[in-house]
Amino acid sequence: MLAAYSLFSCIAVIPAVLSLACGGSNPRPATAPNPQLDPIRSFVADRQVIYVHVTPTVTAGDSVSPSKPFGVVEPIPAVTSERHQDLLRVARQFYDQGRYLDAVQPLRQALADEPDNPFFLNEYARTLFRIDSLRPASGRAYEQLVKILTDRQSPPPNALVVDMWFIDAYWKLGLLYLDVGEYAKAFVEFAKVSVARPSDAVMLEQLYGYLAEACFHLSEHAATDWFISKTLEINPQNRYVLQFRTPR
Repeated sequence: MLAAYSLFSCIAVIPAVLSLACGGSNPRPATAPNPQLDPIRSFVADRQVIYVHVTPTVTAGDSVSPSKPFGVVEPIPAVTSERHQDLLRVARQFYDQGRYLDAVQPLRQALADEPDNPFFLNEYARTLFRIDSLRPASGRAYEQLVKILTDRQSPPPNALVVDMWFIDAYWKLGLLYLDVGEYAKAFVEFAKVSVARPSDAVMLEQLYGYLAEACFHLSEHAATDWFISKTLEINPQNRYVLQFRTPR
């Protein structure tokens, strides 16, 4: 177990193993999506995907699949601040009670002393996310958090850093980007969630729906149709994604 939040030591670098284009044939939602046309594969084809806080079970260059995990996520340390753990505990209690405004103050106090602590930033951002009038501030906090998580790995150009302790941060930042029409940025954050390979069906259905929405507004029609197909494959009754279907 890692002893403090500043020790980000375990990195598994797994390059994408298949380079595929988004173009070509356009699978219709009525048919099973072709894995060879997966837009996420295309997106990561020329990138290094850097998984943080993972004990790898494969070596660099190995291919991975649903039946072959790339590693085991390390447990989050029980103590994430030597000075302000109590403030974090109080803020989480307020959050769990739905007292979001009350949770903000102890987090601001902690961040004033430890502005780069990702656990405080994450808690602060997710609390602001619950307050409609403060969602823009939530977005800025999430952007700061993601920048810290990325910069700490000193990634090469075009790499994709995915910190497995903070998948929810990528998810919520993606939603905030959708809210303000930043669809390219939303796609990147949801792509990070996708390459973390969530297994929950409800989460996957929502993820593919949001990716369909982002691709629709980016005029990536083949990718839009692919994500619609994946959504309907999980839940044929999903109607949210049908609004993004490209007329033929």
